[in-house]
Amino acid sequence: MKMYSGILFSLFLVLTTGCAGLPDEELAVTPAEVPREEELRSSFLAGAAGRLPSDLQSWPRDNRPVFIGYSNRLFDRAQETEAALRNAAEQVSRFELMTAIYQYVAQTDGRRTGSVDSVVTDWDESVVSDLIGTLEVLHSEQLHDGSIVLTTVDRTLRSPLRTLDSIPGTGSQPGWVGQPPEIPGYIVGVGVAQRRRTMAESLAAADERALVDILLQTNATIRLLEESRTRERSTQTLTTVAQEATATLGGFLVLARHVSSDGRTFYSLAVAQEMP
Repeated sequence: MKMYSGILFSLFLVLTTGCAGLPDEELAVTPAEVPREEELRSSFLAGAAGRLPSDLQSWPRDNRPVFIGYSNRLFDRAQETEAALRNAAEQVSRFELMTAIYQYVAQTDGRRTGSVDSVVTDWDESVVSDLIGTLEVLHSEQLHDGSIVLTTVDRTLRSPLRTLDSIPGTGSQPGWVGQPPEIPGYIVGVGVAQRRRTMAESLAAADERALVDILLQTNATIRLLEESRTRERSTQTLTTVAQEATATLGGFLVLARHVSSDGRTFYSLAVAQEMP
């Protein structure tokens, strides 16, 4: 309940200062076939020169997971690759085992409505430095806004990710943005986030929303609370809706990312398996 009290306090501030909106959640991906290394590399070069490509696929290779690590632009650009590799190693640790909790609280007083949410993850950060040395770098790219690296690691997927039939896209969007695929043996989540201050923050935000989508398909619970407060001449009723989902996940893996043509919306497609 400590986490809820923190969220409710934040919501109280929202209701006293105005309404707060959350980034809309949507869902996203599906390659027609498992890309070869050359195709994976070309996906990095699909965007305008020096810009983040519109589509980043990280489909497994030979039943091994693929991770795209990313870093913001740094003053010393030589340090960006190291930061991106660390980000990829963190993804490997979360892939192996992660406990995640999602909490959402919405409150209305009849006139105004405010909402806040929170995502908390627990995974082994102590192994990240060692994992960096185990990464195999398939490709790296220095962009205007930072750097990205395409990596794999000597791990085997618990369940093979089979080739999916292509879902026709609309315009410049891949098909999975509007129609999330079904992948046998996995929970599939698609995340949507509006552009943040930096490239890395934008990608991470979409990845997090994909995680939330997966969590809500596990064991989400919803509670409705009502509280009456009497003021000088009226009685105010506060209605609170609280939603929580928690799960221990294995094999959490982002398979693809997409950026809208105007660069304002980021999408991620992820899979995971719920562990006992």
